[in-house]
This record gives sequence, structure tokens and C-alpha cells, in this order.
Amino acid sequence: MDAADEERRAFVGLLAFAGLRLSEALAVVWGDVDLDGGVVQVRCQLEHGTLARVEPKTTAAVRDVEVGEDFVSILRAWKLRSRFSGPSNFVVTTASGAPLDQRGASRRLDWIVKQAGLDVEGFARITPHQLRYTYGSLLLEAGGQPATVSRLMGHTNIAITQGIYQHEIERRDSAERTPESVRQAFSRGTDSVTVVSRRGGQSRAIGRDGQDANVAWLGGFGDR
Repeated sequence: MDAADEERRAFVGLLAFAGLRLSEALAVVWGDVDLDGGVVQVRCQLEHGTLARVEPKTTAAVRDVEVGEDFVSILRAWKLRSRFSGPSNFVVTTASGAPLDQRGASRRLDWIVKQAGLDVEGFARITPHQLRYTYGSLLLEAGGQPATVSRLMGHTNIAITQGIYQHEIERRDSAERTPESVRQAFSRGTDSVTVVSRRGGQSRAIGRDGQDANVAWLGGFGDR
């Protein structure tokens, strides 16, 4: 695995395991990351065009997001390999250490999805927003309350969260959740992410073969 592969994992993780908006993920600097505490601090977003770090549009978007040990390990590995690991350096960068713009980020994700075999014909293209949506779905699946999910995702109010995740909340409330189900929901971290595809208000996970599956893996993209 080379350094670029580790950086791609960090990039995907900020979207899928921390639930950041794309503009937020691209604005994260190492000074925002508390590896010992397992927290990513969201303090800025990357302004389109100027690529400047600016304040988020709402106060709710300023938040601390707790992340799991698997993702912390990804961030540690990337920080050790990166030539740009100072407090003011961006976590996701171009080869020169400059911030990555949204178009470049989308191309990077497209490459990862293709390498993972998840560019499935007949399904919508996997986007940064879809990975963020999946993060919220997993939190709810693991038993998280809408108020907690709303805070972690930086929604202005809980009604937004309830509207976006209505089906997930209803499904979660109708099923029994145990400590084991919570552990399993977030135990796949390093090499995988559940990808939720939405059609007509319905959500489902897709696998490499295009059939319904519990988990669609983004595993192994760092080895290709």
C-alpha cells in the first residue's frame, strides 16, 4: 500500500465514518483532528472557487464528531505517511499539499468506487452525499437517537434529521436492538462501508453483483 491509498481511505472515512459534508471534509486540517481522543472537529468548510476555509453556514454545523478506533487508525497511518502533517495542513490534499476542490474530490471518489467494483449498472452513482447519508443510517441502525444523529451530522434541527431518515427511524423503531447489533454496525471500519442506494424514497444496500445485500464493501481499494 502506498501513501496515496492511505489518503483515499482517510478521504472516504471523513464522509462515511464521520458523516461530514464534502465541503467540510475538504476543509479539515490536522489541527482539527484529535487522534488520542477520537474526535474530528468541524470548524470550517471549503469555499467553492476560492478554496478558502470559511465558517460554516449554520452554528449547528460547528461540531465535534466522535469516530471509531478503526477510522482513527486510518488517520494515524495517513498522518505518518503524509508530507503535509502539520496542524495547518489539510488532511485531504493534492500532490502539492494544496486543498482539493470538489470536482477533484468527486473524481477521486469515482476512481475508488470503480476500483472497488461498486459502479453497478442500473444504480445511481455513489456520491459523497450518499456516503454521508449512509453514516446517518448506520447510526440509527446501531440504536442512535434522532437527536444524537442530528447533532453529529450538523443538522439545524431534529426535524431535518427525522425527515431525511423517516424510513430508517421507522424500521429501527420496529426492530429490537441489542448491544451486539450496535457493535456489528460499526465493526467493519477499516476496509468497508455500507452503501445505501435510495430509489423512490426507499433505501437499500447494494453489493458488487448489483443484487440486494447487507453490505457493499469498499474493501481492498487501497491494494489496487
